[in-house]
Amino acid sequence: MLLAGTLAFGGLATQQSLAGAPTQSACAPKGRGAVAADRYGQLWVQGADQTEMWGCLYGHRPHDLYRFVGGSGWAFTSPLVSGQVAAFEAALSDSDGPNYDIVVVVNLATGRQIKRVADGDGPGGDGIGQLESMVLKPDGAVAWIAPTGYMNSVNQVYVDDAAGYRMLASGTSIAGGSLALAGSTIYWLQGGVAQSARLQ
Repeated sequence: MLLAGTLAFGGLATQQSLAGAPTQSACAPKGRGAVAADRYGQLWVQGADQTEMWGCLYGHRPHDLYRFVGGSGWAFTSPLVSGQVAAFEAALSDSDGPNYDIVVVVNLATGRQIKRVADGDGPGGDGIGQLESMVLKPDGAVAWIAPTGYMNSVNQVYVDDAAGYRMLASGTSIAGGSLALAGSTIYWLQGGVAQSARLQ
């Protein structure tokens, strides 16, 4: 259940750490701390109810990347920056309106959305819930683990890259926080055994 104005940052990968990000070139407004950053750019959330995701490349103008309209509960989760691209999950809930969980990938140089897909149940679906973990390549290829099933007992591994949107694995033994990226290869644990796939 999402609460109105809830700002959640679960499943952050160590791929983009705030610790190494430069602060002298930060482009977020004063008082708005970055929720994800690397040496090229950053993401931050603003708006009266924290309903807007903004981002920029250092030294360039900021872009309004995504904003919630309506709904009784919303959250941005799993924000990542990788070179000139960024990704995050946007989740909206409303008892009288739309409900969705989507993965959004954007170009920080232009503010343009590169990808906008459901986090599960197919690219045109409404999604299945808050991500366990996500990784992002500088070319915009993205992969994530999302929970589904009774009591979120099943984890599913999804990819959206040059080869398209697809589910790679599903099962109760997939470790939700185990997703990692090395070069163009993703890794996760299933039943305690390392699994891998190559991002296209």
